[in-house]
Amino acid sequence: MENEQTSCPTCGQPLQQTDPDVSSVIELANLVHNTIRPSRTKNNTVYISPQASKKIKARLKTWTLDELKKAILKFSGNRWRMEFNRTKSLDWFFRNDAQIETFLQLEQDLNESNLTKEIFTIGNKEYSLEEINEAEKKGELFYDRKEKKYFQAQR
Repeated sequence: MENEQTSCPTCGQPLQQTDPDVSSVIELANLVHNTIRPSRTKNNTVYISPQASKKIKARLKTWTLDELKKAILKFSGNRWRMEFNRTKSLDWFFRNDAQIETFLQLEQDLNESNLTKEIFTIGNKEYSLEEINEAEKKGELFYDRKEKKYFQAQR
């Protein structure tokens, strides 16, 4: 993946790429952000909080890297999860083993072609998922976590 984070966002020190846990944490964080939350990244840089890193490392003790990748991909292919949970944080995604098990059992009802064809009405305009991501980057839309929905920015 392009421009993966290789330094600590807090102190700027280089991350030890030889540590399998660190490289796996970075790989999983980037996969979540590139498949589930593409509009949340700035310049393809993913911030990995200490809490998220700790939870990802804990999941790596129970699950293989491939199983965790599969959980991410199954989540991203589930319509309900993508509609209501795609804005959750990394530490929410990896919060416990039961969460990963749930994701691994999700039904796939979206695929790449469905995602680009899906139309969402926000305010008085219709958006595809790609258009939502672009409008969010431009500041034209924002997601209200309390209301759990998108709103058009007031001009």
